[in-house]
Amino acid sequence: PTLPGLGAAAIPGLRLPGLAPKAEGPVYTGQVVDYNEDRGFGFIECKETQDLYGGKDIFLLRSGLNGLIVSTGDRVNFRVERGIKGPKAVEVEVVERIQDMAERLPRYWGIVKNFDNTRGLGFIECEETKEVYDKDILALRTQLGDAEEGAVCSFNIVQDARGVKAANVKVHPEGFPPGMEPQPRPKGKGKGKFGKDDGKGFGKFGKGFNKGKFEEFYSMAQNMLQDW
Repeated sequence: PTLPGLGAAAIPGLRLPGLAPKAEGPVYTGQVVDYNEDRGFGFIECKETQDLYGGKDIFLLRSGLNGLIVSTGDRVNFRVERGIKGPKAVEVEVVERIQDMAERLPRYWGIVKNFDNTRGLGFIECEETKEVYDKDILALRTQLGDAEEGAVCSFNIVQDARGVKAANVKVHPEGFPPGMEPQPRPKGKGKGKFGKDDGKGFGKFGKGFNKGKFEEFYSMAQNMLQDW
C-alpha cells in the first residue's frame, strides 16, 4: 500500500510484497557452500566477489531465493546487494545442480556416525576418503535426512574453501554391495596431520573446522539474519 498521491518509488526503502529486490552490477557465477535448508541460509563462494569484498563469501538467504531450491555444491548465477551486515546474493539462478553432477563424480560408500540432530550435522566414515583427507566427511542434515547412526550410505564429495563435505547422499538399508565393505586400515602411531582419532567424532575435523568453529560460524550467520 502507498499514501494517497504517492507511488512506491516516492517512499525510500519501501518494497512491495512479492517483489524481489533488484540489484545493480554484473552477474557472477559461484558455488553454493554450507547451505542449510532448516536454518534458511548459506553462502556462495565466488573468486570474483571475494576479490571485491575482502575475501568474504556472499550471504545467501532462503527468503531471497523466491522459492528456488538450492543445495550445497550447486553452481549458480547471482547478483550482489549490499545488506546492513555485508553483501548478500539476489536474483539467484541455478546453472548446474549437484544432483546432475552425480554420474561424473566419484561415488563413495560409508557409514553414518556422530549425527547431532540439534546442530543438524553428522559425519560419514569411509575408508577410501579417509586415505585422501585423513578424516571423516561432514554431512548436513539436509543430506542425511532421517538416516540413523550406523546407516550405510553412498555419497559424492564437494570441496570449497571451508573443506570437504558430503553431497548426493543415498542411504542403503540393504547394506554395502559386494566388494564395497569397509576394510580396516593398518594401525599406525602418531597423531597424524589432523590430530588424534579419539572416537568423539568432531575431533577428526582437526584445527579450523572442529565443533566449536562450526557453532561459531552458524552463530555469526544467525546474528546476520536478524538484520535482514
